[in-house]
Amino acid sequence: MEKYEKLEKVGEGTYGKVYKAKDKATGQLVALKKTRLEMDEEGIPPTALREISLLQMLSHSLYIVRLLCVEHIDKNGKPILYLVFEYLDTDLKKFIDSHRKGPNARALPTALIQSFLFQLCKGVAHCHSHGVLHRDLKPQNLLVDKEKGILKIADLGLGRAFTVPMKSYTHEIVTLWYRAPEVLLGSTHYSTAVDMWSVGCIFAEMVRRQALFPGDSEFQQLLHIFRLLGTPTDKQWPGVSSLRDWHVYPQWEPQNLASAVPALGPDGVDLLTKMLKFDPSDRISAKAALDHPYFDSLDKVSVEVGVRVRADLVLGSGLELGSWAELVLGLGLEPKRPTITLNSITLEDLAVSVDAARFKVNFNVTMNGSVSIENPNRVSFQYEDINPYIEYGGQEIGDVHIPAGNIGARTTTTMNFTLMIMADKISSNPNLFSDVVEKGMLQLTLYVKLKGKVKLNVLFKIKFKVSSKCDLSLDIRNGTLANQSCHSKIKL
Repeated sequence: MEKYEKLEKVGEGTYGKVYKAKDKATGQLVALKKTRLEMDEEGIPPTALREISLLQMLSHSLYIVRLLCVEHIDKNGKPILYLVFEYLDTDLKKFIDSHRKGPNARALPTALIQSFLFQLCKGVAHCHSHGVLHRDLKPQNLLVDKEKGILKIADLGLGRAFTVPMKSYTHEIVTLWYRAPEVLLGSTHYSTAVDMWSVGCIFAEMVRRQALFPGDSEFQQLLHIFRLLGTPTDKQWPGVSSLRDWHVYPQWEPQNLASAVPALGPDGVDLLTKMLKFDPSDRISAKAALDHPYFDSLDKVSVEVGVRVRADLVLGSGLELGSWAELVLGLGLEPKRPTITLNSITLEDLAVSVDAARFKVNFNVTMNGSVSIENPNRVSFQYEDINPYIEYGGQEIGDVHIPAGNIGARTTTTMNFTLMIMADKISSNPNLFSDVVEKGMLQLTLYVKLKGKVKLNVLFKIKFKVSSKCDLSLDIRNGTLANQSCHSKIKL
C-alpha cells in the first residue's frame, strides 16, 4: 500500500475502517476500506468476499461506487485486506444534515431530491436486475459528489444474490430505521421489496431532513410505522399474523401520509405510498418507480451522473472516434459513439520570413475550419469556456477560437473554429529551415491543448481536457494547406 498516502480517516464500522487517500503517482483521490483478516479456517471474512464479488459484478454501473482494485498485505504477521474505491466527498446522511443544521439550514431543492431518488432507483434496479439484494440501504451508504450532483450506492457487505423462489436469509439486516416490516416481524424469506422499503424511507428523509421512522428498538420501530400507516391486517397483508414475531398490537387507523411530508406534492406522495406498502408483493419495484409521474418534471436525459471517456480522435480525411469510446451523458442511456467529421479547413492567411543568418523562420498563420458532430445520444449539451492554445517546441505560440454553442440530442451539429499561429520569434530547427528555403514548404508539428466545460443544465458541468499532436504542411509558394493530420486524446 506504499503507492497510497493516507490523508484522513473518514469512517469506521463493523467491517473495518475507511480512509481518504491519494495515489502518490497520479494524485487521484481514493477511498481505502481496510479489513483486518482473522486467522481462522474461514480465511477472508464472508462479508469482504461478498462485497468484492458483488462489486466486481455491479460496479461497471454509474450508480454503484467503483471498486478500483483489491490489495492484500501482511503487517506484523497479520493479514490485511484493502478495497480501493473511487472517492466521493460525502454521503447522503452528512449532506442532509448540512441542510438541517446550522445557520444555512434549508430544504433540499425539489429537483435535487428528484435527481438523487432517480439515481438511487437506477442503482437499486441495476442490483435487482443482476439478482442482488443490497439489504443495507441507508443514507450513510449512499455516497454523494456535491459538485456534480451524483449519488452512488456503496457498502455491499450485506448484499446477497437472490434466487426465485427466495431463499431463507438472515433476519438481522438493514439499520433499524430503514428496515422493512416483514424483516422486523421475523420473516427470513424476503425479496427485492426490502430494498424498496428502505428507498421509501430515504426518500421521505430527504424531504423531511429527518428520519421518517426513528425507532430505538424493533418493537418501537414497528409502533412508529403502525402509528402512521395503520396496523396491518391479514386482509391488507395476507399472512402477516402468522409471521414469527407478530404480536397483538394497538389498532391504529392509517394517517394521511402527506402530513408527514408536507413539502411533497401529490405525485411524490403517491410514489412514497407505493414504496411503503405493507404487503411486499404490492410494493413498487425500482424499475417501475423510474416510470412514475413524480419524475415527469425531471429532465432525465440532462441529469448528468458521470462521464467516462477514453477515446482516440484521428484527424485526416475525417475526424472520428477511434479504437474505443464510452460516453454516458444521461441517466439510463446506453453509450453510443458520436461521429465527428472534418468538413473543411482553409488557410486564410500565411506570412513567412526567413532569417538566413540565424537559421530562423518567422511565420504567422490563420486557418478556419468546421467539424460536424453527429450525436446519437438522447442528450443535448452546451459547450463553453473553451480555451485552447498551441505549443511548438515547448512554447505557446498561438490559440484556437471556438465560440460557445450547443450540440443537440440525436442531431448533427456544425462546430466552427479558427486556428491562429503567431511565431514571430520562434527558433526553427535545421529541417524546418531547409524545408522552407529549398522546398517552399512549412512543415510543423504542433501540440494543441484545450480545456473547458460541457454544460448539461444549470446544475451540472463536466470539465474536460483535449491534447492533440498535429502535423501540418503549408505550401508557402501557393499559399495553400497541402496536408494535415492530427492525433488527439480526451480526458474528462
